[in-house]
Amino acid sequence: MSADALGARLRDEVHEETLEEFLRTLRGRHDPSPPPLGIPPLDRLCSSDPTRSSATHAPVLQISGPSCTGKTHLVYYILALTVLPSRFRSVSLPSTKDATAVILDTDSRFCIARLKQCMASYITQHAPGPIPPASTEDFDSYNTDLDHTLRTALMQIHVFRPQSSAALLATLEQLESYLFSATPSHRCAARPLGLVAVDSASAFYWPDKLSAEDDTATALGTAGPPATSSFVKTHQTIVSGLRSLRLRFGCVVVVSSWILGAGSGTEDYAHLPGVWAGFQTMTVKVDKEDVARFGLGMSAEEAVRDRKARQEVVDRGKFVGYVMGERYGGRGRMGMHFCIALNGIVVAD
Repeated sequence: MSADALGARLRDEVHEETLEEFLRTLRGRHDPSPPPLGIPPLDRLCSSDPTRSSATHAPVLQISGPSCTGKTHLVYYILALTVLPSRFRSVSLPSTKDATAVILDTDSRFCIARLKQCMASYITQHAPGPIPPASTEDFDSYNTDLDHTLRTALMQIHVFRPQSSAALLATLEQLESYLFSATPSHRCAARPLGLVAVDSASAFYWPDKLSAEDDTATALGTAGPPATSSFVKTHQTIVSGLRSLRLRFGCVVVVSSWILGAGSGTEDYAHLPGVWAGFQTMTVKVDKEDVARFGLGMSAEEAVRDRKARQEVVDRGKFVGYVMGERYGGRGRMGMHFCIALNGIVVAD
């Protein structure tokens, strides 16, 4: 065998990969566990999922449900865990990451004041403040430290408000260069990207459907096979952009979506294209906890007598999350309970 042929054969046996791929593989060997969501019941299901393609891939969570069922509050909760520090006043804060987060607020309803409430509630649950007869100085010191921690954490959040699918796609395309453009002195430069959240993927559903129908009407009568709907193409591009960010930064992706229709129980009225099903690793359908209905033979007096107890159940703001999919033991497996109160959100372990 000639030297040229031998050299060519040896060259073909060399495995080539980019620096990004090498660093991702190296990180997976040293820290094989994927970044958690921070919600213990869901993290346990993620870690036990046999279909996960790689242990180094961060989870992709879709939160779906009807209106007013706590979808955005769950996004707030995961967002708070992403940006809060691991310790507050020498007390450990479980599941926090001290990372940077990106929120794509397509519904234009992201409330920084409410997020701050949820963050403060999480801190005080695990690191309660002083109690009487503590001095005024103790209370002031605690509140000062709490305010400083909250302000520092809130500075790690990048909020974008695209007003159309085209604007959302443009944001996703430019997000990587935006994050890498931060100077070394920037407050987020030294922190990893821990979360990209889209609230919600359904925001432009009707305008996109109308545009797709107009395109279909225009294409009627043209020769050739039917083209892929512009609605599907749009979502394919959105998923591609999120997938690229997930692989690039190793970050968790959380997407909320509506459920259209008058479903009940664990029935799911999916309306997003199937491309999302191949991207997400877990879908949680959230809904309000059922309140027992009045009995068939109950009198008006009995109903009035039970009214206070029933109202107390409603006021507790209890919600449930059903993990959807055969890989988790069938449709509608109970995954989590959480409560939404005036001062924040509490997720049961």
